[in-house]
Amino acid sequence: MEDLPGKLALYRGLDAVKFRSTVKPGDECEITARLVDHKGNVYVCDAQLSVAGKRAAQARITVALVPQE
Repeated sequence: MEDLPGKLALYRGLDAVKFRSTVKPGDECEITARLVDHKGNVYVCDAQLSVAGKRAAQARITVALVPQE
């Protein structure tokens, strides 16, 4: 978290994406992510989105932190 101030997160990749159920307008979504790798300014997280306690989607997300101007 100390790397975030003054930085902008840019998507570099989405892998192993799985959509498991439909998310409808008005659904309350909970997103959880776990950092699995970090090299330089590149971060890899495993993330999942749940609705009413049921997993609706999951993915491995790669982002790069760049200085925000």
